[in-house]
Amino acid sequence: MSSREAAARLWRELGPFAWLALVPAVHGILLALLPGLSQNRGLVTPSGSVDAGFLAFGLLLLAARFTALFVVPFVAVYLVVQRLLELAFHGRKTEGSLHRR
Repeated sequence: MSSREAAARLWRELGPFAWLALVPAVHGILLALLPGLSQNRGLVTPSGSVDAGFLAFGLLLLAARFTALFVVPFVAVYLVVQRLLELAFHGRKTEGSLHRR
């Protein structure tokens, strides 16, 4: 097997997981931006009003963190199990198959 074929096979196996790497990357970027955005202010301004922009940023960061910590691992495990079952039962007709045809 040539290195080009090996790379193609590797990408074919890992391709479905590539988009999962975007979520932690976005979370990391947002986390890096947080100190600069919150340096001289907080959620509530001195006048007592809520800074809507900073609140929206905080909610976006919270959603990215939740997705990175809980959703991405769950989806990754699901895809791995689905792929392993597909490899284990490839070409076999089984009763109660996951994929109805």
